[in-house]
Amino acid sequence: MAEADALHALGQLSRTLAAVTGAQQDRMWRDDGWRLMTIGRQIERLSWLSEALSRGFYTNAVHDAAGHGVVLDLFDSTISFHARHQRSRSMAALIEHVVLNHQNPRSLGWVVQRLRGQLGRLHANDPHPLEDLSQRLRNPGPDDLTTLCESDHIGDFIHLQALLAHFMQVGGQLSNEISLRHFTHTAEVGRSVGA
Repeated sequence: MAEADALHALGQLSRTLAAVTGAQQDRMWRDDGWRLMTIGRQIERLSWLSEALSRGFYTNAVHDAAGHGVVLDLFDSTISFHARHQRSRSMAALIEHVVLNHQNPRSLGWVVQRLRGQLGRLHANDPHPLEDLSQRLRNPGPDDLTTLCESDHIGDFIHLQALLAHFMQVGGQLSNEISLRHFTHTAEVGRSVGA
């Protein structure tokens, strides 16, 4: 009984925090501060969901009903997936929905698209030409589905895992680069003022 009570309390807390976050964002100016906050959230979502999906495929959890359901829950995509794919547990349908679908606001493709757009707008205000960080992110599309569904002789989805590893690595790099550009107050990039 205590476990059910704890899950209920956590569910209520999650809904309350989501409402608070929504209210905060509704009242914010859409300036560089807002963009940095949005970029940070998208980087966090990209890194976390990429790692979760990578583990789901690495452990083969996605191949059974419970694991497939957990992945859809993590991506908050259970209803939208079943509306499009009925009772399918096809790996191609799962990859299309949570990795490539730019219409699903919880998919990695949508996150990458949003992140690239926000980075581009942030760079538009840079005082001098710097590398456009949005170009570091691969932007997978529907044409990549066949490749991402390929597996090797032991059943590993090697191209999908490579894409997820790319997202995790670039997420960390983007976070570091943004910190250097916007939060390190020295003349030399890569050198902090001190602790």
